[in-house]
Amino acid sequence: MSATDPALPQQDRAPQQPAWAWAQQYEEHWVPTEPLPFHRLLRGTPRFSWWKPLVALLLGGAIYFSLQILIGLGLGIALAAQGGDVLDQRAMERFLIPDTQNPLSLLISLTAIILMIPVVWVSMKSLGLGPFGRAWSVELRIRWGLIGRTLLLALAVVAAQNLLGFALEFAGTGELASMTPAKGIDPTALLWSALLIVVLVPLQCAAEELVFRGVLMQVIGSWLRHPAFAIVGSTLAFASMHIYDIWGLLAVGMIGLTAGWLTWRTGGLEAGISLHVVNNIAAFGFMLGGFGGSTGQEVSGAGPIALIPQAIVLAVYAWLADRSCRRAGRPRTRIDYVIERRPVAPPTGPAVPAVPAVPAEAPDAPVPNPDEGAPRA
Repeated sequence: MSATDPALPQQDRAPQQPAWAWAQQYEEHWVPTEPLPFHRLLRGTPRFSWWKPLVALLLGGAIYFSLQILIGLGLGIALAAQGGDVLDQRAMERFLIPDTQNPLSLLISLTAIILMIPVVWVSMKSLGLGPFGRAWSVELRIRWGLIGRTLLLALAVVAAQNLLGFALEFAGTGELASMTPAKGIDPTALLWSALLIVVLVPLQCAAEELVFRGVLMQVIGSWLRHPAFAIVGSTLAFASMHIYDIWGLLAVGMIGLTAGWLTWRTGGLEAGISLHVVNNIAAFGFMLGGFGGSTGQEVSGAGPIALIPQAIVLAVYAWLADRSCRRAGRPRTRIDYVIERRPVAPPTGPAVPAVPAVPAEAPDAPVPNPDEGAPRA
């Protein structure tokens, strides 16, 4: 693996003078880290402490929870202004659960997830865990070239997954019930929803990858070295945030595992974002036409049969995306410089007076006469 090597920071700092003469003095030195994989990048912040990732996580959660409360209050006020019942759960779900025949529900639910991006920025900035690009890749930025390369791969494998799923469904039942469109589709709502999907879904997917494969993997990785802990831990958290049945949760978990492994292998979120975007746009595309009988998000998954083609195409995508990253020559690890405090050894033995330096002769000083001062004959 290659590693990015940033420029050496400013020179080492002078010893810190203690407030009391008996206190230990320290010097601060800039020292390079080992090559850090993506999940260990927080270890490259100049003044890392084990508690900072935890506090940043709690702070981000508190801010995001507060924003969700404000959104809920806004919905309640709007519902009450229209004469609706604020305590009616079904009325609230009309706005909170995505339904392509209700574009406002898409706008609210997707925007609520996108808000996680500025929340992550604020929490990282507050705890000195920046720059913000650290949460995106080992190059401290989004690598758009890798987005383009992996997006084409994701389009191919998701198309293959759906074709293979249709083939298995037809072989098992002799029909394609999942391709039966719903009746009574409002074309105006469909067009508005399609526009919102194209604009907001990429941001929604990027936000989820930033939180689960970016922040959460790095928080776990700052404490535990092996990447398996970060990959599995973030996957479990990612799956738990969805409302599907067991088959749907397994499908989400497989995507999370693939994205987590690729994040570690490629040194950034790009491959996971591409897969997430294409998968979600395809899912919303089926919802637009009401294929399968519903235009809204359903709790039930596609069943165990659908997991077979998904597992195959995800394995193929992981191999191709990893190979594409290697061929692009992008770094997978990073070397940072961090501040290391070293104690200053106290002086031992009697103090030795400093020997004054011999001043250099001025260029216009007279040349001494070697005979001057010698005894005369």
